[in-house]
Amino acid sequence: MRVVARTWRTALVLGVVSGCSLTTSFDGFTGGGSGVPDGGNVTAEGGDGADSGAPDASGSIAVAPAESTLAPGAELQLTATPAATAWAVTEPGGGTVDANGRYRAPYAAGTFHVVATGAGGATATATITVTPGIVLLAGQTDGHVDATGADARFRGPDGIAVDGDGNVYVSEWGNRVIRKITPGGQVTTLAGDGTAGSADGDGKTARFRSPAGLAVDAAGNVYVADHEDHTIRKVTPAGEVSVFAGRHGTPGSADGAATAARFRYPSDVTIDANGDLYVTDNGNHTVRRIKPNGATSTIAGKAGEDGATDGTVDARFGWPCGLVTSGTDIYVVEEQATVRKITSEGVVSTLAGLAGEEDDDDGTGADARFKSLCGVTVASNGVLYVADTYNHRIRRVTTEGVVTTLAGSSRGTDDGAFDDARFTEPARLARGPNGDVFVTDWIGHAVRRLSTNGTVSTFAGPLLLGGKNGTGARASFRDICGIAADAEGNVFVGDVGAIRKVSPLGDVSTLAGKDTWDWGHDDGAGSAAHFASPCNPAVDRRNGDVYVADYGSHTIRKVTPAGIATTIAGIPWTAGATNGPAATARFDNPSGVAIDGAGNVFVADTENHLVRKITPGGIVSTFAGKAGTSGANDGPLGTGTLSTPGGIVVEPDGSVLVSEYEAQIVRRISPAGVLSTPFGAAWERGHQDGTAALLNDPWTLAIDGATGDAVLGEWDGSTVRRLRGSTTTTLAGTPGEHLTRIDALPGSFDHVTGIAIGPTSIIVSSRAAVFHIVLPK
Repeated sequence: MRVVARTWRTALVLGVVSGCSLTTSFDGFTGGGSGVPDGGNVTAEGGDGADSGAPDASGSIAVAPAESTLAPGAELQLTATPAATAWAVTEPGGGTVDANGRYRAPYAAGTFHVVATGAGGATATATITVTPGIVLLAGQTDGHVDATGADARFRGPDGIAVDGDGNVYVSEWGNRVIRKITPGGQVTTLAGDGTAGSADGDGKTARFRSPAGLAVDAAGNVYVADHEDHTIRKVTPAGEVSVFAGRHGTPGSADGAATAARFRYPSDVTIDANGDLYVTDNGNHTVRRIKPNGATSTIAGKAGEDGATDGTVDARFGWPCGLVTSGTDIYVVEEQATVRKITSEGVVSTLAGLAGEEDDDDGTGADARFKSLCGVTVASNGVLYVADTYNHRIRRVTTEGVVTTLAGSSRGTDDGAFDDARFTEPARLARGPNGDVFVTDWIGHAVRRLSTNGTVSTFAGPLLLGGKNGTGARASFRDICGIAADAEGNVFVGDVGAIRKVSPLGDVSTLAGKDTWDWGHDDGAGSAAHFASPCNPAVDRRNGDVYVADYGSHTIRKVTPAGIATTIAGIPWTAGATNGPAATARFDNPSGVAIDGAGNVFVADTENHLVRKITPGGIVSTFAGKAGTSGANDGPLGTGTLSTPGGIVVEPDGSVLVSEYEAQIVRRISPAGVLSTPFGAAWERGHQDGTAALLNDPWTLAIDGATGDAVLGEWDGSTVRRLRGSTTTTLAGTPGEHLTRIDALPGSFDHVTGIAIGPTSIIVSSRAAVFHIVLPK
């Protein structure tokens, strides 16, 4: 069963917690938002926003609210009576206030004071407490928000079904709930409290483990393949949840009455005109039937035996993932890229695709190719539509097995005509009563609609991934592969095809590169430049130049503050491990760079298992590791080995730290080139702090210039950890929880893809957003 592919992934003024009426919610949590640079004392003269009124004869002045609690970066309107002639923040770094009394909190925790001065010199002070927490700087996040259309939020939408009235039902792996969307786009939660579990009963307290495929009957009951609970659940129109077949948490393959039947990771359900349910029993490699009274039988395949054989009793399935009925026939799609047919007589045949052979070819029967199938629906004329997940396409399959591409091509988030539309791992499909087809866009965290007029639109939720510039949540990123920050708090983002810049106010612009999902390699200024997948950049704070490892094009690139991109080492699209002059040197999918005070650039040369060094004079040499040898041996150059280095930073003493996401360790390379392992245990994945730390996909690194500590971001662990000496401490994120939950610490992230150190905060990126982490003082 597919989980999440590893890819190279409202108003923004939020968060008055108390003391003021300005309170806004994002992602279901209060707090966060865009802010301003963490500056020093700010004094503003005048005050059109202050209350006007006759001067008090005593010369006194009052400010309201007198006390407030804010999230980092949030705004607050202060009011003075009578009008203030000046406003000022007392503490350096305590935020800013404008001439109208509009205060913006810093990205720092603490208690700060804003002073209002009246015409006669009298003063009044507002006390503002800024709480620790996690706040959004820019980009889109997943979530669980009931609302209409683009204001709703989803987290890993998977299963989908449509009833006779056009209501759409969606299951979510990330939120563990069942949602209902009316034809007008109003999203509500039908069942599930968002916590993993097996509780039946009222929809508000019921729990699912991993709800996958859905079906809905004529009475409006929704049936759910609860994948990891090994059950088929039933949800009434009122949201009441019960087990229809199977037993909570008990895998097996037994047929029989509903309570005696057992399933093993069921992935999808469909219902026929007689009310019979059919199930793809993914872990058993079988297709099952459940009668309305719950009696369960196996109609095709053999439990415990996978394969691709056609026939009757000899038929075998690999990983059946989705199914649909059409008349008396059943069509099954499999993860190993085939479309199978089961007749009413139990004869199994392969309609399209070839088991184990993946590609994107259109064609007939075994000449067609797919890349992982889980979603399928059928039109009134018997034509199938399948979600070709990893090809990011919707394909059309006739009853004769002729396969064509209906919509989509390369990965993306564009709406529009079928030929122009883009998807990001479409998961499942359902056909509405008017012929429209609805699609769960798994990585886009949205529900899309293919209309009969030949266009694709987003039906509910904003598409998470994109390349739109703007401010805060109005901007979007395609798939972030690392970040860096300069001394002023500007953040530079490695995005697909481009280097993006985020100002301290959350304004997102493209510094260099193209607005495209396609990889490329062109030097030049601004939009004339093109990148493949720029990862883990570094900023030369002497001049503001940004260096980046361009993963995929095998090159090291530099972008000036004016947006002029050049290639400083490597030959585009030519992998290798050659040392020497930069113009003839070779790299193999480098994933990170760091720069020292002398201008030497260090490169995490990932697929070569090396750390390379580029001198200011343009000479490339091997600093650590053995080319082509993956390992975790400590020792000097020639003896020590590395395994897929990714993140890289230079420590204050000139040592280099590098993260190795396959070996689950962070290594230190002394200035003399000697390798040691201060953090993690080689090849052992986990989450454990202290001096015997365990790491989970250590991916990205940054150095806190104030303390000299390193900060680590873990991809699969989804945590941010401090590395001090030989001790590891978790600062933010919930281990292994791949979703966005901001506001209070520790929060959670949809994987950690980048780390940078801002003036007063840790800046972290997930696949599609950039956040501030503000720690307690």
